Amino acid sequence: DQKEQALNTYVDENNMAFWEEQSNTAAAFLSDLKTQQANLTKELRLLRNLSTDQLLNSTSAAPMDARPQMEVTPDGIPVAQAVPSGPTAGGDLQAQYLLSRQEMFQKQAIIESLSKKLKPKHPKLVRMKEDVADIQRLIEIIKDQSKESAVARAASIEAELESVQTSINSWEEKVLEASKKGTDYKRIEGNVARTRDLYEKLLMSIQNLDITKNVNQETVQVMQ
Repeated sequence: DQKEQALNTYVDENNMAFWEEQSNTAAAFLSDLKTQQANLTKELRLLRNLSTDQLLNSTSAAPMDARPQMEVTPDGIPVAQAVPSGPTAGGDLQAQYLLSRQEMFQKQAIIESLSKKLKPKHPKLVRMKEDVADIQRLIEIIKDQSKESAVARAASIEAELESVQTSINSWEEKVLEASKKGTDYKRIEGNVARTRDLYEKLLMSIQNLDITKNVNQETVQVMQ
């Protein structure tokens, strides 16, 4: 009875329903935080280990070293497709980089074809080469901006990782505290169960002893 009372008192004083819910909630939050931490760590590793070109090409579906398919005139001269060379919508450096490289490859293919028919100083060839040089300068500017952006993003991730780690530490404490409450509750509950089991065994032994005693008394009376 005393141990059952101790169990009931522990449940009332510690609000075990709350701690059980707290344990589940804390475990879920902790799991989400560790997933976020893993994703940020992966992104930071990529920013540190990949070159600027690799970062700019990282989500490209097609290899950028391959020249794009282009239309050609009846005499076999490639036709440059309309590709915007200015800033893209939203200032997406990666999109601008890929488009600029595509335009550069197109113009280089045209130069290669025209070089077989025109002299090196032909105005059309000179103009095309100047265009390619302009695009190459633009690509270098994009790469510089991308590098600066990567450095800033890495610094942001480092700060975010510190914040996430602080949150993880906090939620680990909550998980530990809830786990300790659950462990204490199960220990007290186990003591109550063992005491109840011993009581029932003792009661059964007493009942068996009474039955044996009654049988012996009846036997004595018959013999008398």
